[in-house]
Amino acid sequence: LSDVLDGKPAALHIFSTSCGVCMREWPKLKTLHATYGHDMKLVPIGMDSLGNLKALETRRPLGTSTYRGGRKARNAMPVPHYPFTLFVDENLRLIRDHSGILGHKAYAAALKSWRNKDLDQSP
Repeated sequence: LSDVLDGKPAALHIFSTSCGVCMREWPKLKTLHATYGHDMKLVPIGMDSLGNLKALETRRPLGTSTYRGGRKARNAMPVPHYPFTLFVDENLRLIRDHSGILGHKAYAAALKSWRNKDLDQSP
């Protein structure tokens, strides 16, 4: 993940192609990525088969890479349900999490928390 983040905070958006809510939400992720991606990268992580994820990327591209979460990812990021988002800073420390459909309100709140953390730590 460190290589993927490239020194930026990120929204690790965990989903499954078998989750109806996740697939209804999918088109909204493209807008969120376009709006916030320059400040906080969107990193979709599908807990799914590689074939299903490749088919999804082909049929409904987001404009950002989709990653596959395997067994190690499931163990490192146990989530109560899909969709689930972990907002992390550039050092992979949790800023906040969000349960359910990701929207502008959650993304903006995470960015605000991240920026306030930076202000709190300035000399």
